[in-house]
Amino acid sequence: MDPVLFVPDRPGGSLKRVYAICNGDGQRGPCPVRAECNQFAIDNELVGVFGGVNHSQRRPAREIAVQVVVAIQDGRPKRS
Repeated sequence: MDPVLFVPDRPGGSLKRVYAICNGDGQRGPCPVRAECNQFAIDNELVGVFGGVNHSQRRPAREIAVQVVVAIQDGRPKRS
């Protein structure tokens, strides 16, 4: 897929097309690698839309993952 499709047409432009590619648009289903793309963005702390979510939406998932890793390293039980 052409990477240009994932960039707004102009600075500050709409990301509607990007979200439609990632999450489906009614005519097509969601991207088959959406979960992997989102995980890549979490692992690499990327800014922008990856896997159908933006960096602000990923932040809580990243914070929970860090808490779990710290708990495992400290030998504490994980929160459920």
